[in-house]
Amino acid sequence: MRYSFVTRLRAHSAGLQDLLDRLAAGEPGPEDLLALARAPLPLLATAVRERMHERAAVVGVVPVRLGPDVAETCEKVMAHRAWAEAEILELSCTVPATVGAIDQLCEVLDRLLRAAPGAVARIEEESLLALAEGAGLPAEGAARRLVAHGVVEVRRRGSGGPLAYGPLPVHELWEAPAEITLEFVRSLLEGERRPLSFAQGRSATGIQLLRAAALARLAGHHPITVVGGDELKGPDAALCFGADRMEAELDPAGSMGSRTRAYGEAAIRGAQRVPERPRRRSADKEVAHILDEDVDPSLLPGGEDTGLEVQS
Repeated sequence: MRYSFVTRLRAHSAGLQDLLDRLAAGEPGPEDLLALARAPLPLLATAVRERMHERAAVVGVVPVRLGPDVAETCEKVMAHRAWAEAEILELSCTVPATVGAIDQLCEVLDRLLRAAPGAVARIEEESLLALAEGAGLPAEGAARRLVAHGVVEVRRRGSGGPLAYGPLPVHELWEAPAEITLEFVRSLLEGERRPLSFAQGRSATGIQLLRAAALARLAGHHPITVVGGDELKGPDAALCFGADRMEAELDPAGSMGSRTRAYGEAAIRGAQRVPERPRRRSADKEVAHILDEDVDPSLLPGGEDTGLEVQS
C-alpha cells in the first residue's frame, strides 16, 4: 500500500521514512512495529488511520451474574442502570457450578432476550467450563446448548487455548501493558488474526492503551475493541488509533454521566468515522443545563412552573 502525503511527511519529520517504506511494502516485522509504537503519536495515528474501516460502534454491555433464583437474577439485571442501552448480556456464574446451573442460565437468557429485542449474549470462558463440568458435558456440548439460547461468543481474559468451543468463537481480552515491549509485539504477530479486546491495565497509562490498539490493527487483527472503565473519556481516543468499537456499561440516554452512547458516538465522528446504528437504544432525552443562556424553562425540573427568569 502507499501511505498518504501527510503520513509520509510526519514520518520524515520523525526520521522514520525508511520504517514507513518497509511497512508499506508488506507485513511488518516485530522490530518495525516496536519502532512505530515508540514513534510520535501523530505519526502512529495517521499510519493506522489508513487501515481502519469507515464505521465504528459504541456497544452497551450489562453484566448478568447467575444467582440461585431465575426470577431474582432477571429482576436484578433489568434494574441495572445499563439495561436500557444493553446490546450484549455478559454472562458469568459461580465456580464450581451446580448440576442444574446451565438450565437456569438458559431460562434467564430466554427471559432477558425476550425483553431486549436485538441484544445478544456472551459468556466468560471460566463460566462456560464450569457450567459444562457441572452438567457433565464437554465444553463443546455446553456451548451448543447456549448457542440455541442466544449466546454468540466466549470471552477469554488473556491469550492461549482454543479459538472456539464448537460453534462458539473465542474473543480474547488483553490488558494493555505498562510498557510496549518486543515480547508484547511478538504476541500480536503469533497465531491467527482474530478479534481482540483491550482494557487498560492497572499500571498502564491511557497512551499505552492507544498504542496497543494501533499495533493490533497494524498486525492485522479485526475487529479491535476497547473496554471503557468508569468513563469513556480517554479510552474513546482509541477510536482514532485503530479500534472498531468501544464497550461499556452505558448510562441511559439523557443522563449527565460520562458513559453515554452519545459521548462515544461524538468520539467516532471526531475520528472522521461513521457510527454504527445500535441494536438497542433508549429514547433520546433532551437535557437543559442550568448555565445555558437560552434555556427553555420547560426542560428544567418543575417544567413551566419553575419561577426562574432567564436573562441574556
